[in-house]
Amino acid sequence: MVKHLIGYVVPLLILALSIPMILDRVPPNGAYGFRTPKTLESEDVWYPANRAAGWFMLAAAVLSICFNVALWWFFPEWSLSRTVLWMSGGNMILLSMSFLASVIYLGRL
Repeated sequence: MVKHLIGYVVPLLILALSIPMILDRVPPNGAYGFRTPKTLESEDVWYPANRAAGWFMLAAAVLSICFNVALWWFFPEWSLSRTVLWMSGGNMILLSMSFLASVIYLGRL
């Protein structure tokens, strides 16, 4: 159960959250989106920054699922705790890379 939650459900949730951002369906707000002082100042910055962040999140989610499936495929003998640890670490690294890419993109706006 935990393996499937970390392996599929969390990345699919991130993927689902990224789609409205990509489609410019998330207006400036304080709860959802790529919120920084710069993005909240102007809609001209908010929408491109959130669109890019959404694409980076989508890529991170897809890569997370691929990574997690590869772990199950290549290391079926691993214990549950070891598999979950690696999946969680992979998910966090990919999400961190997506956040870093979003920050770099925002700096170029």
